[in-house]
Amino acid sequence: MKYTYTGKGMEVTESLKARVEKKLGKFERYFRDEPEASVRFKQQKGARNIVEITVSTGGVIMRAEESSNDMYLSIDRAVDKLESQIRRHRTKLEKRIHAAE
Repeated sequence: MKYTYTGKGMEVTESLKARVEKKLGKFERYFRDEPEASVRFKQQKGARNIVEITVSTGGVIMRAEESSNDMYLSIDRAVDKLESQIRRHRTKLEKRIHAAE
């Protein structure tokens, strides 16, 4: 999976990158092409930490955004949202994988 990180109002640390790569790594088996993940971290006033994750591959684009006081919690919640989207579209994705074989 190819990752692109963007930080607005903050610096993206290696621990944040590692957390995202660990969480999103489990989704690679659902895609035949190498997916691209764009991760945007935003820090706003009032200790709001926002994570926006967009995964695109083979014409399929899935996006999740989550905010909380803790950046790691925001990452976990956004990945959970993506997981539910993938679960909903699993049969379509599996058909594409089997059709390509």
